[in-house]
Amino acid sequence: MGTLIPDFFFLTIYWIASFLYFKNTKIPLIISLVIFIVLVISILPRLYIAQEYHIIEDRGLKDDYAVSYHTYKIIGEKYRGNSVQVYKKVFPFTYKPQSEYKDSTDQAGDIMMELYRKNYKIKDGNTLTIGDFEIPLK
Repeated sequence: MGTLIPDFFFLTIYWIASFLYFKNTKIPLIISLVIFIVLVISILPRLYIAQEYHIIEDRGLKDDYAVSYHTYKIIGEKYRGNSVQVYKKVFPFTYKPQSEYKDSTDQAGDIMMELYRKNYKIKDGNTLTIGDFEIPLK
């Protein structure tokens, strides 16, 4: 989703420059409309498969990481389990899945709010601590 803003920005620059440079603006108009339609249509699948990621920011980290948080139903229990997926940055805007940590106890607390508030700690440059969770960053 982070690449949509530059896509529309460069499309707008292309559209303005083509109208200023070309005398016959029909072809550039058709090209820019096709690109615009492709971008608009591509938003729906991106929204469908997109997840919410939280970038982990700390000076003690050796690499850049992101985490996503999910809950899942535990059969026979009144509470839900918690799952945190860890991603490592490999290129700009590109994160590779590293590991997943699951907790099926009712002691986990509200991990999502702690992530929003950026209320977490990094231990030894390789362990993320969110509430009662200790998640190894591998």
